[in-house]
Amino acid sequence: MPTLGISAGLAIEDASVLADCLRSSVDETSGLRSYERERRRVTARVVRGAALFGRVLMIERQPFYALRQRGVRLAPQHVAMGWLVRGARGVPPAPGPVR
Repeated sequence: MPTLGISAGLAIEDASVLADCLRSSVDETSGLRSYERERRRVTARVVRGAALFGRVLMIERQPFYALRQRGVRLAPQHVAMGWLVRGARGVPPAPGPVR
């Protein structure tokens, strides 16, 4: 469930990388394999970040809801985005949404 609002940018980037991989490969199969190797890490990071972000957005149970609301209002945008990126890069999110 991607919730980061970056799908269009990723699609443009994917198209560019795919074109480069196909152009520099001897055949379509090797070009597609090259593309998959190159994009897998980026895609996995986006999926993890979106899942983490979605879990945070879905918090409904008090007092966690109030804490999330206060954090959203008070945290500078670069701090919140840094937290998402660090979380997406390997800090495992809590299992399941807190409700």
